[in-house]
Amino acid sequence: MEFLPGGDLMTMLMKYDVFSEDVTRFYMAECALAIEAVHNLGFIHRDIKPDNILVDKNGHLKLSDFGLSTGMHARTEGAYYARLVEQQLTPRHASRNSVEVTPIHLTMTRAETIATWKKNRRRLAYSTVGTPDYIAPEVFMMRGYGKECDWWSLGAIMFECLIGYPPFCAENASDTYKKIIDWPHHLHFPEEVHLSTEALDLMRRLMTWSDSRAGVEEVRAHPLFDGVDWVSLRGMPAPRPPTLKSITDTSYFPTEEYADVPEVPAGVEKLDADKDLAFLGFTFKRFTGVQSAL
Repeated sequence: MEFLPGGDLMTMLMKYDVFSEDVTRFYMAECALAIEAVHNLGFIHRDIKPDNILVDKNGHLKLSDFGLSTGMHARTEGAYYARLVEQQLTPRHASRNSVEVTPIHLTMTRAETIATWKKNRRRLAYSTVGTPDYIAPEVFMMRGYGKECDWWSLGAIMFECLIGYPPFCAENASDTYKKIIDWPHHLHFPEEVHLSTEALDLMRRLMTWSDSRAGVEEVRAHPLFDGVDWVSLRGMPAPRPPTLKSITDTSYFPTEEYADVPEVPAGVEKLDADKDLAFLGFTFKRFTGVQSAL
């Protein structure tokens, strides 16, 4: 299993708050290539979010966590995600998830919203619920959906890169869910943030109804990516390469938040031992020859 020492995009966003449009363009282009590769293999990722976008030793992005991926041989139903939202609304679920988050109010300034989102984000990542902020509306609407849902996720991530928080962030997952379902009334771009016409247009083309959403061809041909060498992109210098001290450097994986990560509550079943068999054979070895590549 490959070790990617640069951390993940979520950690980068928590560190820098926002990216410039040039940096965002580079990262979104690499994400688009990753999504295209998954779709070409016949799969839908379904869980594209900053947590699952890892950074390699050169600062390039790689898509990870295919636990919710599914094949494209049939339109996928949204019952799984609907159950997650229902769990948020039940008292029983509240006892299973001890994570406390700070409310995000509409009266907050952009700076206050960014600060509150950063405070909540890591806790949500480790909670039993996670965050639905990047999931497309059709996934929640109890009807079939296809690979278009991954392109919505790209638009939501692009919004966070440029604005500092995802487009439908709310106090809890169920409120975020409601905003996404009613996205035409909740997708707003802060006036105080200067965004190019091209960036705004691409986000609007990605975060729209699935039947009119941009796909790989439209993304590649979009004016925002004029001049991007899609073939040689991974050979170009990345905008924020990690500074590594050794081949096993883990400094880009923050540990200070672990004290706040909730332990498994009493009464929650642990995974069966036989499920650990899926990880047998995955070993990390410190090959001396790899050191020279750093």
